[in-house]
Amino acid sequence: MKPIRMKILSLVLLATATAPMFGQDKVFVSFDPGMNLYNSENSLKTIGNKSLRWSPGFSVAYERDSLWGFGARLEYSFSRSIATEVMQFTVTSPTAPLAVGYFWDDLSFTTHNIDLSLCWKPVDWAVVAGGPTVSLAHRTIEMNVPPMGGNPNGRYFEDRLVSYCLGANGSIAVEVPVSSGSPGAFALLNIKARYLHSILFDARGRNLANYHQSSLMGQVGIGFGVAF
Repeated sequence: MKPIRMKILSLVLLATATAPMFGQDKVFVSFDPGMNLYNSENSLKTIGNKSLRWSPGFSVAYERDSLWGFGARLEYSFSRSIATEVMQFTVTSPTAPLAVGYFWDDLSFTTHNIDLSLCWKPVDWAVVAGGPTVSLAHRTIEMNVPPMGGNPNGRYFEDRLVSYCLGANGSIAVEVPVSSGSPGAFALLNIKARYLHSILFDARGRNLANYHQSSLMGQVGIGFGVAF
């Protein structure tokens, strides 16, 4: 992990760990099927006539109460969107300019997100949360090139562009107790939106002067947690 990411994560952890608290803390995990409500990759030629839509993922989070009437939540989440066979390439005969086959490339967009949120409970069973997000994103183009005259064994090709993003998140969650104790275990249903915009790229020689990444993700989380 690069120093800039280590510093950001260390500050987030320190701010959460040193906040005064009372009552209960929570940990939970969630499966987060989602949808790209907007993704800037969908407007580029590299994705052809396809688009990034469905985006499954998961999250783990830690939440604690504070003395200021709000809770503080630190959450890590992962999501991945894939568009398959986005651009077609032609395999030609080694002896004549004739098409003898075709192959395609796939494009994926993967994010590793850290959300830091303030949490408010309007009622005992619901939590409204929101705050900033930092994210590491991968835009990957990959293809399996079939055997051809100059390369009879074929080959695998991958182009991965890494970006660092800032954004914001907001969510509404319903927590349903599943144990008789209080605090105790609970089932979780969560609706969340997250916006990200790139601020820095690991370009590795690419000219990215007119390029950026931005996305708006909508998710429905289903999970399980424990309050203690």
